[in-house]
Amino acid sequence: MFVRILVGIGEAGGTPPSHSLISDYFTRRRRAFALSIYSIGASLGSMIGAMSGHIAGAWGWRAAFFTLGMPGVLIALLIFVTVREPGRGRLDGTRTSTAASGFRATWMFTRRHPTLIHCFVGGAVFTLWAWGLMWWAPSFLIRSHHLTLTAAADTLSLIHGVGGTIALIITSLVMPLIARGPAAVPFFTCTIIAAGTVPSIIAFTTSSTTAAVSMLWIFIPLSYCTFGPTFALVQNLVPPEMRSQAAALLLFHANIANLVIAPQVVGILSDALAPRFGAESLRLALLPLTLTGFWAAAHFWIIGRRMQPDSKA
Repeated sequence: MFVRILVGIGEAGGTPPSHSLISDYFTRRRRAFALSIYSIGASLGSMIGAMSGHIAGAWGWRAAFFTLGMPGVLIALLIFVTVREPGRGRLDGTRTSTAASGFRATWMFTRRHPTLIHCFVGGAVFTLWAWGLMWWAPSFLIRSHHLTLTAAADTLSLIHGVGGTIALIITSLVMPLIARGPAAVPFFTCTIIAAGTVPSIIAFTTSSTTAAVSMLWIFIPLSYCTFGPTFALVQNLVPPEMRSQAAALLLFHANIANLVIAPQVVGILSDALAPRFGAESLRLALLPLTLTGFWAAAHFWIIGRRMQPDSKA
């Protein structure tokens, strides 16, 4: 249990400073591009993690943990010997000291900037929608479409790994072309989420397995497209010394939504509906969640409307 807690600490502590570091290597207009490249780790990691079931099946679950864990040690050593700390805010014309702001200062800054609040709320609702549905997708394919556990895992690993990576690469190529003004990135994010909500609704309502899998091939990759732009929005809306704290706040709200609320509420609702609807209770429990994509898109539309005056402020 103690070692597993350390894994969680390592994961939680790695992303916020990574965002801050990348933001000091790339200008405001290129941060969405850079953070989209960085986010490819999520799609490839999801695919590799899902495929590790084959390793566990062949050599046991301990072998799977060793296989997935050892590269992290090697990459940590590579980062330690090659990456150097850049000057904080050196590309923003506001070079500051290396001292980071505390949580209280970052929270007070956020309360004074409604656009940043919409970023946090929109990001949380986005993960509630996208990742909440993705966590339950394997069980949904098994219960409602009668796939085996292996078939469901293989299908979703390809969607995450191949579809998600392609979507992130395309996003990284598109970002430098569209990021001409402050409102371009939030409007892009709004459009992608709204477009992805439609196939998510179809995927969890259709009785056709082929149609459901086809819609997942659209919904899941589109969900990955918003990673870099959302991260970049937050990084661009706070002073350099608050970037790690702001990223941590975004991830905190997102994790509450997709790691606490979505699993618990959907599970409780599915159990409550099971006596009447049987295996289809999970489908019915997921249907309200599919609609929350429009809610998330609305927050990014509001951000786009407010971005010009707030970014100047």
